[in-house]
Formats: sequence, C-alpha cells, structure tokens
Amino acid sequence: MNNYNKKYFDFYFKKYNKRIDDYVKNEIINLKSWDKVLDAWCWVFLSLLEFYKINPKLTFYWTDIWDVEKFKPNFVKFKKNKLENLTYKNNTFSLIYCEMVLEHIKEPLKVTKELYRILRPNWKLIIKVPSIWTLFMPWDKNFFWDYTHIRPFSRKSLLRLNKDSGFKEKNIKIIFSIKSNNKFKNLILENIILRIIILPVFYAIKNIKNILTYQYWYNIYIIFLQNKFSAFPLISISKK
Repeated sequence: MNNYNKKYFDFYFKKYNKRIDDYVKNEIINLKSWDKVLDAWCWVFLSLLEFYKINPKLTFYWTDIWDVEKFKPNFVKFKKNKLENLTYKNNTFSLIYCEMVLEHIKEPLKVTKELYRILRPNWKLIIKVPSIWTLFMPWDKNFFWDYTHIRPFSRKSLLRLNKDSGFKEKNIKIIFSIKSNNKFKNLILENIILRIIILPVFYAIKNIKNILTYQYWYNIYIIFLQNKFSAFPLISISKK
C-alpha cells in the first residue's frame, strides 16, 4: 500500500464516525442468514462493521481498487476489483451498498450496470451520493473541494442512472439521507428551528470571547449554510 492510500485508510478508520441511515438498517435487518452483502469500494469497510452489528449472520463482501485486504475484519471477504469490471458472477448478492463512490467515477453507468448484473433478482442496490446542493457550500465544504470529485447528483440524474442501468422506474426510490432517519421525520422543524437558529446561536454564545475574530464569524457562517443548503446526500434504493 502506498503512502497516499495508507493516509486515506487511517483517516477514515480512526476519525470517521459512521452513521448508517435507518432505511439501510431496515434492509440489513430483513436479510436472512444465507444472504450475501457487498460494500462496493468505499469507506474502508466501515459500513460493513455497522452492518455486522445489525445482522452478524450474513455473509459480507468488500471490494476495492486498493490492496487493503490486511486491514479487513475477519468476517469480511475481500476482493480487489475495478467497479467497471467486477469479477463476481451474475446474480450473486442480495444487497449491494455503494456509498460516496459514483461522484468519483468518469462513467458511472458502467459501474451501475455491473452492480445490476451481480445483484440477485428481486433484491436491492442502495446508492448514496452527494446532492447538487453541495455546490452552494463555501470553501472546504464545497463539492469540488475534493479534486477527485467529478459530478454531484440531482434526483433526476440519479433516477436516470438507475433506469439506464436496467432498473424499472417503479422499483426505484430516491430520497434525501436526512429523510431516511426517524429522528429527522419533521424536516421543516429540524432544519429551520434547530439547524438554522439554535446551532449558530449556541456556537455564538459558547465562543463569545472570540467574537472579534474572523474564525468566529466564519464558523457561524459554515454552521448556518451547511444546514440550510443541505450537505445531506441523496439515496437511491433500486429493486432488480
């Protein structure tokens, strides 16, 4: 593993606090012991760690373009792959989870067609991607802050990507990540009262001693915008 890849792994493994959306949790809970789950390429298997806690009887697979097999947990079966040309057989997996990957891919349709191919009939592919609202975020919160990002997604573009991959429109559901969590059911109340008013005010009071500094007002600005314009990803749940 080269130095860049190791830094990437260490960053996410040690610092990234994984949060699994409630909708995804429900899908994992409903799977049977003979079902196979694939985490396609990203987040250094942290999703699988959470999935394992929810339903440890499942068989978990992880595929990545890097040689990171030595870091995997014992319950995970790893295979090095390019997503555009996967080596798994047709109709292998009951659930495929692809989080924050497609925005890095030049031709995402090639990837989603491959994921469709290896997905079992009547089972689901879950894709999570940044929404176009991240384009409104400033500086390091902006979508293009990461130079490896190519495109964010809108509801329509994510829907079309799934349809062009082979999924029927009636079997595709597009939601914002925030709406898939029970504690955020009241989206208006959550965004307007808590995230736009309470959080900035709380920060302002807590850090009142620094009120004359640039960093003070910058942080308030970020808190306000990040919640107002929603860095919350889009999720598509598609049934084959």
